[in-house]
Formats: sequence, C-alpha cells, structure tokens
Amino acid sequence: MSQIEMPVKELRDFAKVDLQPGEATTVEFNLPRRVFAWYNSQTYAWQTDNGQYTILVGSSSTDLRLSQSFKLTIGTPFLSRITGETYVSDLLANRTPKIDQALETTGLGKVFDQLLANQANRALFANIPLRSFTVTGVKPETISKFIQLVNN
Repeated sequence: MSQIEMPVKELRDFAKVDLQPGEATTVEFNLPRRVFAWYNSQTYAWQTDNGQYTILVGSSSTDLRLSQSFKLTIGTPFLSRITGETYVSDLLANRTPKIDQALETTGLGKVFDQLLANQANRALFANIPLRSFTVTGVKPETISKFIQLVNN
C-alpha cells in the first residue's frame, strides 16, 4: 500500500506499432523498478511500495485488451520517520519495541486494538493516516505525543 494517494492508471511505457489488417506482432516491455516508484519529499528519495500492481495493455486508456496483476515485493518496508501522514497499516506492519512502548504510553494501542478487532473496521481504519484518528475521539495532542515518542 502506498503512503500517498496514487492515480488509478499511469502511463509507464508505450510502443507505436503499425499493422496491416490480419497482421500480428509481439511487443516486449522491460519495466524496471523505477516505473513503480514515487518521489518521497520527506526523505528526498525515490520510494517503491510493496503491494499489488496491475499491468494494463491496450490501444488507449479506454481500449484495454490485456491485464495482469502481480505482487511486488522489494525488501522489507520500514518507517524512517513517523508523522501524522503515516498509515496505521504501515505502522502496525513495522512494529518495533519503541512503537509498542509509545502505543502503550499514549493509550493508542488500546484504541487501535478496539477499532481494528472488527474485520470491517480493520479495512477502514488500517488505511488512514494517524492524523485522521481524531474522528474516533482521539485527541490531536495524543497523536502528537505518540509521534514525538517514536521519533525521539
């Protein structure tokens, strides 16, 4: 899952092929890691998110004839710095003793446990940034304290 909102479709490569009626040809593409990356302005680096991707092939964005999904896994994701924009799913997938201690100290661990115990809630709340937990009654000061504890 990406840490940023991504477009539904992005053009990553193309080839122009002229064919006569009834003619066929094979077109190959090599999609390097960089085509799956986005620029992270906080770390000043290109970042590639692990997850499910779909390659679409067609004559235009509205005339798609082939598709293939695959899971991209490049190393183990880690969180270099936690902010209000950090997704809860990323936070929980990268738990460390420091994160666990901050969850316990601020009481966010109990909030997460309650909200994420229900499968329907898990899908909703795991995919929102920390700052959005104020809609559940968590005070902004609590979120700020958590962020301060895990980053120091």
